[in-house]
Amino acid sequence: MPPLLQLGDAPFDLDDITGIHHELAGHPLLALPKLRALANRLQTVRYHSGKLAATDSFEHAAKEHPNGLTMDQTIEDLEHAGSWVYFSHIESDPEYKPLVDEVLDCVQSQLPSGSGPLLLRAGWVFLSSPGAVTPYHMDHEQNFLLQIRGSKIINVWDPRDRSVVSESELESFHATYTLKETKYREEFQPQARVFHANSGEGVYMPFTAPHWVTNGPEVSVTFSCTFVTPQALREGQAFAANHKLRQLGISPKPVGSSPLRDSLKGQVLRAWKSTRGSIAKKP
Repeated sequence: MPPLLQLGDAPFDLDDITGIHHELAGHPLLALPKLRALANRLQTVRYHSGKLAATDSFEHAAKEHPNGLTMDQTIEDLEHAGSWVYFSHIESDPEYKPLVDEVLDCVQSQLPSGSGPLLLRAGWVFLSSPGAVTPYHMDHEQNFLLQIRGSKIINVWDPRDRSVVSESELESFHATYTLKETKYREEFQPQARVFHANSGEGVYMPFTAPHWVTNGPEVSVTFSCTFVTPQALREGQAFAANHKLRQLGISPKPVGSSPLRDSLKGQVLRAWKSTRGSIAKKP
């Protein structure tokens, strides 16, 4: 039996945007009837209009673009609802946790030695109507985005390209956990890696790789498995530390210029948060 994910013969590089193939398209847990049942069990399902643009706010879409339907109505008539539905942390459901672990165990087995464990493992499902758009954004995790049904055009950018993703944007993203500085601009498009993903195909997106997605002409089901490596955690903490240093009037060296310095920044940030939390708890 082939592995769930086909990642190539060489050890998989978690720093590179990569198109992949997978064996999950016919999985019974990812069929719409099972997903409708899951939606009614989870407390972490959100939905809104899918008639958006790349420039719209991803994090405020549910508030700014409601579709006027109930969740059940949206999922029941996805073909005509013009909507986008998002299930987060499906690994919290006992029926779905083994599926998330099976996929990520497959990833772990194909990584170079020394990569470290896959931490903060999580699963997500996206249901979308024909033509629905997921606006430009980036994630705090590394992401295997797997097309189960239908098709999507997936635009992804290299997070190391400072003409697209600036140091200050990454610092704000990691320190404040918002996308307030993450804005799509048309001049970014020539630098995008563009994937036309059909059922059985997908894309690996590195840590904080910006992306936006357009659904094809049919209902889409997409399954996403995310994680972070120890290195990604250290990097995020270093960006957050730089944000704090700038608030103190200090101009820090860019993240990545010294692994030792980045590690120390993360340690100082964790110590500061711990001290601040202890002070806040005192009567």
